[in-house]
Amino acid sequence: MCGASRPRPRTVAPGPQNLSVPSACCLSLLAWVFFSNALREGAERGVYFAVLLVLGLGLGIALFHSRFGFTSAWRRLVAVGNGQGVRNHALLLGTTATIFMLLFVTGWSAFGNEPTPTAERSEWDCSSARSSSA
Repeated sequence: MCGASRPRPRTVAPGPQNLSVPSACCLSLLAWVFFSNALREGAERGVYFAVLLVLGLGLGIALFHSRFGFTSAWRRLVAVGNGQGVRNHALLLGTTATIFMLLFVTGWSAFGNEPTPTAERSEWDCSSARSSSA
């Protein structure tokens, strides 16, 4: 019987997990707070800010759920040597900076507001130092 193989146990795919009552109540409360804040924001400041709130919170929840964070990417790079997360963050940062630079240079806006810089000129600005010394 040394060469006889034992039958392997059957693995069953995990089925959908049911939420417990406290978890369902907590999720319902969070959803209610989320949508009531969006409605309040829309009533006070307009639809533009309500859309921004919903979009920002939705993307934040999605990225948090997928563990798309700087800490987990660096931890994976150091612990395992997998730099894919750090490369993804660099690609995201470069793409976002390029898109926003193009939007600011062209003055394009989705809601009709022209993007303008909000920072004041500093006394340490290199361009003003060059023009005053010439």
